[in-house]
Amino acid sequence: LEPALLEMTPVTPSSGLAPNPPPPAPFVPPSRHE
Repeated sequence: LEPALLEMTPVTPSSGLAPNPPPPAPFVPPSRHE
């Protein structure tokens, strides 16, 4: 069960970081329009 936890640990944070960068990208264009 130890190897399963280690594999799930790196996968969880990786998936959470991927969706985070997309939201900030579209937020930059509106600032330039100002």
